[in-house]
Amino acid sequence: MKRLLALSLVLAVLLSSAAFGAVRDFGKFTVNVPKGWKVDHEGSRVTLMKGRMIMEIVVESKGGKSLDNIAKEIAEQYGSDDMEDIEDYYVFTYTEDGVECFGRLSNPKKGSYLLVLMCPHDNDAMFDIEESIKVK
Repeated sequence: MKRLLALSLVLAVLLSSAAFGAVRDFGKFTVNVPKGWKVDHEGSRVTLMKGRMIMEIVVESKGGKSLDNIAKEIAEQYGSDDMEDIEDYYVFTYTEDGVECFGRLSNPKKGSYLLVLMCPHDNDAMFDIEESIKVK
C-alpha cells in the first residue's frame, strides 16, 4: 500500500509538471516555459507565444528612476490611463490590435524593474508562467 501511495505521488508530481517544458534562464531571470510555447529573446525582452497568446517579460535597470516615474513612462508608452499603484507594484490594462491586455510592473530587486505584459490577459496559463518568474 505504501508503494502504491508513493508511486501515485511521484506520478502526480510528474504529470503536474508535464505542462512545463523547462525552466529557462535568460540571464537576468528564469521562467518556466510550457511545452508548445515559442520563445523569442532579444536584449532584455523575452517574448513567449502560443497561438494568439503573447507574453512579454522585461527585466531592466531602473537607471536611477523611481518605480513611480517608470510607471508613468510605461503608461504613456502603452496608452494606458488606468495605471494602478497596489502597494509595491503597478497594474494596468491597454489595448493592442483591439484586444484588451494586462501589464504588471514591479520592483523585484534593488535597482531593477520587472515588466510583464499579457495579451490577451484572461488566460490562466500566462498567470502560471508569471508566477514562475524568478529575478536574479
